[in-house]
Amino acid sequence: MFYNKMKMTLLGMVLIFSSFQFSSCSEDPIAKKEPVANFTFNPNSGYAPCSVQFTSSSQNAVDFTWDFGDGSTSIAENPSHVFNQPGTYTVTLKVKNGDQQNQKSAQITIKKPFTKASLTKVVLTSMPFLDGAGSGWDPFDGPDLFMQLLSPNPDNTVLVESGVVSNLVSSKLPVTWNLTTPYTIYEINFSDAYFIQLMDSDAIDPDDEIDYVSFRLDNYTTGSNPYPSSITRTQNSSTVTLHFNWLY
Repeated sequence: MFYNKMKMTLLGMVLIFSSFQFSSCSEDPIAKKEPVANFTFNPNSGYAPCSVQFTSSSQNAVDFTWDFGDGSTSIAENPSHVFNQPGTYTVTLKVKNGDQQNQKSAQITIKKPFTKASLTKVVLTSMPFLDGAGSGWDPFDGPDLFMQLLSPNPDNTVLVESGVVSNLVSSKLPVTWNLTTPYTIYEINFSDAYFIQLMDSDAIDPDDEIDYVSFRLDNYTTGSNPYPSSITRTQNSSTVTLHFNWLY
């Protein structure tokens, strides 16, 4: 009797141990699944140099290998990459899970950056009608307004000068100056600050400097909306909108 009880006890322990061993050594069901590569990127295109964020939406993936098509690679799951030169690049994501792998490719086009900006129109929407002393610019009526485009400091040379709008009052705003000969700013000067100077034309005494608005084109060559056709700047007490044609 004692022998039979001992035999049954030992048999039960073997079964329990065997069950534990089977359970602990079983493979993770996810590891058996085949990986599927997938990804998105933002922005979908841009101007060089262009920083692009890649986001993997792959399934059952453990290892990630990115080939950006320009000689650069990454093993991050969600890398960011800068394309420094224009062109169309084939980006490939290869994912692995154990000895199984899958890959997906997509193309992204990086455009050549513009090298010139041609100023074609200036629109004035607000300006001060009183000077610092609280007086009007002209003693009897509104200012006889004209606009100047000035070169960067320290020269401040007059590059463009508009015609005169006589006896301007606020109800006549906005004022539009179409440049008969557009002024071109080259890429080498995109980082320089140019000025739109507002002037009151006086026949008797020297012209009055009413206000100015500055702008730098390199502030508009990157970001979510590079190379916009119009730029609105508010500075001091004035607001102007500058219209550009971007060129190569």
